[in-house]
Amino acid sequence: MTIQMVETGEENPFVSVVEEISNLLNEESAVKTALAETKGSKFLDECVALIAAEKFDSFLSKALEHLDLVFTKFEDKDSECIANVLVHTIAKVSEEKAPAAAKGLALALASKVDERSEQRLSALLNLYNVTSNKEVQLPVLLVTAEYARKHTRLASMLTAVVKGRAENWVSQWGLSDTQARELYLTLAALVKASQDKGPAPIEYLRLVIAALKLAVDGDTEALTQLKPHAASAVAEYTRNPAFYQADLGELPAVKTLASDPQYAPLYKLMTCMLSGDISSFRSAATSEALELAGVSAEAALSKARTSALLALGTRAGHEEVSFTAIQTALDIPEEQVELFVVRAIGAKLLEGKIDQVKGSVSITRCTMRSFGHAEWKAVKTRLASWKESLVSVQANLVANKTGAASAGVPARGQQAIRV
Repeated sequence: MTIQMVETGEENPFVSVVEEISNLLNEESAVKTALAETKGSKFLDECVALIAAEKFDSFLSKALEHLDLVFTKFEDKDSECIANVLVHTIAKVSEEKAPAAAKGLALALASKVDERSEQRLSALLNLYNVTSNKEVQLPVLLVTAEYARKHTRLASMLTAVVKGRAENWVSQWGLSDTQARELYLTLAALVKASQDKGPAPIEYLRLVIAALKLAVDGDTEALTQLKPHAASAVAEYTRNPAFYQADLGELPAVKTLASDPQYAPLYKLMTCMLSGDISSFRSAATSEALELAGVSAEAALSKARTSALLALGTRAGHEEVSFTAIQTALDIPEEQVELFVVRAIGAKLLEGKIDQVKGSVSITRCTMRSFGHAEWKAVKTRLASWKESLVSVQANLVANKTGAASAGVPARGQQAIRV
């Protein structure tokens, strides 16, 4: 959506804003004589000349020097009006100068988190919408997200606006991998800041993983830059009790953690959790690894056991899984087996039916913890098997039809005619 300012009278809104700021500067100035050139009168003369010459980028730069004063001294409606007029100045700036002018305005609006923070955020959103030029919108969006994440309430407000739109922006604007990574990570930080306690939202992990996927083997600079973000994603995955599906282990940016002295224990903890091997997980769950993940030993073990249940369900396909197999895989007492299965069903991680008489679970659907090369290979094998079955069924149908025709049996929908 592009916002356009419509002038409904002869009064120039830009000059009106300049006059208001000029009066404010005069009030703030120590010079009170009408004969002397005041700070306000000088500002007024310079800005009016720039407006008359249509040098709106220079006018905007000069006006922005006093933007904080506007938010501090004017009433809400007045400061909001002035900010919006300055926002619409961008439409008057030449196309080649608009990106720099818009970013300068965005930075000025985002300079402080104060009692007018929501008003500043509103002006930033208006600035984003004042044009459809991606060279303007992208830097403004990045500045706006950086600003909003400084306060939980602002972050929550903006997250509701941008959630789920990152991929569309990347596609619509034709962003390079470097630009896309910056956008994903900036929005991820915003989403994380919108929640002041507890595990980060799953949307945060989704955005970070999207950024990590853009770094390939051999891109040393990108992999190095993304290492702390990869570690953060691994830690969040490990401690988030609601997040089980992630292809983290396949990503080059995450694999670099394995050889990093600082993050290697964290990486091993995650891979063992993903594998569904409780014995290996117990070995990897050192105090150092748990501290890096920011999770208690009990919570981590509970998630590892749920992962082990999902691994068992994935391997079983649509076959029944015995309580004994679940007990062994999860390393739990017999009386806890049903509890873990019920919890997994309640969390919609799997679907199935418990048969207490037979002591088994019939699993009809199971969440896959990751979907990498091994999973694609399994899908390929299954599709090939289905194809063979369909070919066999088709051959049988043809054979039966041929046999029926030879025996004089009428085809379906036809009547036998006796002569």
